Amino acid sequence: MRILFWAMAILLAVTLIVWAISSLKQAQWAKSHPALGQFVMVEGKNLHYVKTGTGPPLIALHGAGGNLRDFTFSLTQKLAQDYTVYAFDRPAHGYSDIFNSNGETLADQARIITKAAQTLGIEHAIIMGYSFGGTVAMNMALDHPNFVDSMVLIAAPIHTWPDDWVSSTYRMAALPILGPVLMHTAFAVLPNSYFTNSYASVFTPQTAPTGFLDHVGVGLTVSPNRFVVNARQIVPMAAQIKAMIPRYHTLSMPIEIVHGTADKSVSSKYHTGDFMAMQSRPNVTATYVDGIGHGIHQLAQDEIISALKRLSK
Repeated sequence: MRILFWAMAILLAVTLIVWAISSLKQAQWAKSHPALGQFVMVEGKNLHYVKTGTGPPLIALHGAGGNLRDFTFSLTQKLAQDYTVYAFDRPAHGYSDIFNSNGETLADQARIITKAAQTLGIEHAIIMGYSFGGTVAMNMALDHPNFVDSMVLIAAPIHTWPDDWVSSTYRMAALPILGPVLMHTAFAVLPNSYFTNSYASVFTPQTAPTGFLDHVGVGLTVSPNRFVVNARQIVPMAAQIKAMIPRYHTLSMPIEIVHGTADKSVSSKYHTGDFMAMQSRPNVTATYVDGIGHGIHQLAQDEIISALKRLSK
């Protein structure tokens, strides 16, 4: 009985220490990378966004585990002369609230972001989505076609891929009870450099632009509770994409796709290639950027800007 008591006491002490260190590190990241913009209330929750520039509205949606700083590093400044850019933290990312602890579906996110934009007085907009943000953009176009004027999809998962593979990290993080425990422990124990290096790997075979990893705030990305919900968004994503595919023929708005041929995270072959091969697509233009990996939103901005200009003609 005494052994059980001490085992429980040690477990409780370790849990409290891990929780305290995790909470302290989250506070430190929040202090060094504060919210950059404003908040709009949707369905009783807050969505964080940054507005910049003048011109027609352009909504920018970041990828899985990212935040709106993906765009404010350099791209929004380049677009601000031609567009009013609204960069959003998607639900459960950055400084936006968690809307569903079980993971917001693609349809949930499309609805929430559309409502947020409409609350801000936007009647219709160009949607620019990077990676998972492009998948959300696609759902917005399907579920809210009158709101979406046109789209730029950047390295976006929009079709099926072999075995619906999702990394074991996401699968474990998505688990009830165990997922949060693992993430709080990892966040408390592992050095910040581990998470920074992991985030930097999306740029393979290139490297991240100088200053980007400091700007984006990797600690915001791996904040335990948010990372768990992010994982719960990702794990069922393949099934949700499969459900969208039969509806793709209804898309009539102009669509530009920009994808790197060396992307190991979201294959240009299985996503952009298979999407383009489905049927005749006179309203869609695909630009393949040779040798560029998944960090294309930072490394091929000229191609992204050119795609937007084609939409504006």
